[in-house]
Amino acid sequence: MYGIFRARTRQELIKEILFFIIYVVLLMFILRYLWNNALVKYTTVLKPVDSLFHMFILALAIGMFKA
Repeated sequence: MYGIFRARTRQELIKEILFFIIYVVLLMFILRYLWNNALVKYTTVLKPVDSLFHMFILALAIGMFKA
């Protein structure tokens, strides 16, 4: 994300934004897989995540507590 702020040209900015979007999408798929196959399986109070939008909101919530 810091690359977005350090981009000097428009082309660098577009490249950094694309890398960031790809990173977020991959992270959501990995988090969804881990959430549904590990956490839900071994923790009885958690429910599976059905959509990537819900996974995105969950990732934002976790990030807010992390920061």
